[in-house]
Amino acid sequence: MTGTGLLPSTRIAIQVAAAALLAIVIVNVISLERPFWVVLTAIVVMVGTVGETLTRSIDRVVGTLVGLVAGVVIYWAAARADVPGIVPLLISGPAIVFFRFASYRLMVVALTILLVFLFRIGGANDALLIARLVDTAIGAAISAVVSLAVLPIPTRGPALDTVHTYVAALKTIAHESLQAVAQGKWTTAIDARADAIRSSEADLQRLAEALRAESALIGGSGALARGALTVLPALRGHVDSLVQACEPAARRGPGSDLAEQLTDIARLIAENFDRVEKSLVSGQTDAIPRLDEPTRRIEQLLAPKLSGTQGARDDVMVMLNVVLAARRLNRGLRHAMEVMDRS
Repeated sequence: MTGTGLLPSTRIAIQVAAAALLAIVIVNVISLERPFWVVLTAIVVMVGTVGETLTRSIDRVVGTLVGLVAGVVIYWAAARADVPGIVPLLISGPAIVFFRFASYRLMVVALTILLVFLFRIGGANDALLIARLVDTAIGAAISAVVSLAVLPIPTRGPALDTVHTYVAALKTIAHESLQAVAQGKWTTAIDARADAIRSSEADLQRLAEALRAESALIGGSGALARGALTVLPALRGHVDSLVQACEPAARRGPGSDLAEQLTDIARLIAENFDRVEKSLVSGQTDAIPRLDEPTRRIEQLLAPKLSGTQGARDDVMVMLNVVLAARRLNRGLRHAMEVMDRS
């Protein structure tokens, strides 16, 4: 439920109805030749929060413009080269399906290119193409206005939930990786978590972009958007490096003698992740403690083994890789805080 007592889905339904009604009124007032383009655009770009709708509206207009230009150029080039018209159609059709799951803007580009070819084959003139762009822009503008004026759904709430889930997943992966080294037992669940968070990064980027569009128009939450776009993906890279360092160490099993120190490192890193998340949300930066004490103790405990057998020396190198990866992750957290402090 939202602050108005309505479910988000109910609010979106009301917004869609309002956008369609306003579009119908406008097209009747200005007597457009193809009013359905305006109404259709006003409906399909209304997708949820204010930021998401604004982003979708911009993508729709920009994608249409780029698609019209690209479609005309490709059609002209294909005609000059005597390429059968069916060839570009066969290319643009699958491209629509492909980009549907990758980029809405690129999907609109591919769709518009397809429409340009269909219009040209049907004998349509350039006026129809221009009308397509104008009607799309009007519909997108209607949707953006309605999303702001009628039961607006702020993007900050969903963005905060996504950031919290993402940071919690990073923290869990780092903790479980270090604990696996301490216990001398690696589990494939850690790899599965790492793969899952990589796949969820698209949702994070989508909401961050929407939040940035919303903050650019009405202010607020800009720091959260910038942080989510720049800081968190970089931290995910450091966590990936930690996972890669911890797996061979856990399989070799030299970390059981260092369980206390590894647990301290895992705790400090988790606390530092919490500090970064708090700074993302509040905009107030905090100091990130170093890992000097536990990593120094590990190095002291490992030092005597360097004079042992080759296997013992190999174990030392594997553990030092874990220490190095943990330090890099913590430096990444410190750098994240510095980036937010400058923004």
